Amino acid sequence: MRDRPDIYLKRLKPKDKEYFERLSNNLYIRVYPTGSKKFYYLYRNSDNKQRKIAIGNYGEVTLADARQKVTELNALRENGIDDIKTHLDSEASLAKEEFSNTFEKIYNEFADKRWKINEKGIISIETASRNRREIKKWVLDKIGNKPISSIEKRDISTLLVKRAESSPEWAHRLHGLLNQIFRYALSLDYIDRNVVSDIEMNNIVKKPEVINFQAITTEPYFTNLCKAIYENNNITTKNILKFMLHIPLRSKNAVSLKWDYVDFDEKLLTIPRDEMKVNNANISDFILPLSDEVVKILKNQEKLCKDLGLFGDYVFPRFRTSSLEPIAANTINRELERMGFNEGPNYQRTHSFRKTYSTIIKNEKASKFSFEARELFLDHRVGNQVSLAYSGGATMLKELEEIASWWSSFILERVQK
Repeated sequence: MRDRPDIYLKRLKPKDKEYFERLSNNLYIRVYPTGSKKFYYLYRNSDNKQRKIAIGNYGEVTLADARQKVTELNALRENGIDDIKTHLDSEASLAKEEFSNTFEKIYNEFADKRWKINEKGIISIETASRNRREIKKWVLDKIGNKPISSIEKRDISTLLVKRAESSPEWAHRLHGLLNQIFRYALSLDYIDRNVVSDIEMNNIVKKPEVINFQAITTEPYFTNLCKAIYENNNITTKNILKFMLHIPLRSKNAVSLKWDYVDFDEKLLTIPRDEMKVNNANISDFILPLSDEVVKILKNQEKLCKDLGLFGDYVFPRFRTSSLEPIAANTINRELERMGFNEGPNYQRTHSFRKTYSTIIKNEKASKFSFEARELFLDHRVGNQVSLAYSGGATMLKELEEIASWWSSFILERVQK
């Protein structure tokens, strides 16, 4: 039949009952008693049953648009799709699901699974909180409501360039966090491609300079540090500062230290390997002898926690809350800042104690203790994979005990000056 022009539609009058008027092959318009009109696609499927699909209201959808839709639906039938309505409903459902899978939704799903403390303490509360703050501040306001499948590489690049304006180092970290999220989304088929992995950071953000941590390594600054820490009366930080002075763990391991890792009878500290920076299943747990002074510090901390009703999993809890969460490294750093260790050779923070130990022991006792033992005290490994597997064994334990005793005595001599 000849296609009806638009003027024909305008002249169609309502009747007591609604009716269909054919406009062209498969294209019909439905006229309601109210005078409103709606386009429909009518066809018969392979079972010779008539089917109809609503295209849209006349006025909102033009006649030309309706004809274009008919062409598209005919193409589906020509491609072997018999039940067009079911097909379209399925596509609409997928589109709706895809639209609902926003970046923020997938990010929250990922973070709830990965960025929280588990039984083994894989990620600290401090790290998880820092990661969440970073995403909230720099990402969610920009792309949080976008379907994650629609996010393009330039969306991410724009975020990273903006982040680099305040901190190139954190721009690189943010790239790593986003890559984790998009890898998770890819593994669960929320996306077909990880656009973050396509970004070459050094091409869009200047590589951050490697900054060597400052630390107190010379006199009279070291003596002043020892005296100040022992004279500090802040119950929140006094024992962990003493502990880190004697046992130079990485700050993450120090603040999240658990009582389960302390053996007072054997005077040993044992931290599971999967909590250490060198997380290698072929290497034994980190074992370190405790000097008499360190045992004294830990016993004092145990009594303090019990007296305050804060004795739980962690050796150094947050005393200002009742949640028994571990103390934050920033709390310790603020205390060191308050104590005046802020500039040049008199600068000290939680990350500084390891350098303080390694520099002083090298200068003071390089000939007495082996290089391997001095490094093992820091959980630094020397050698290939085979030697790594045995470097924490009994052969080294005696020398580590001697180092622990010497280092504590060296510190106490400065305190008593």
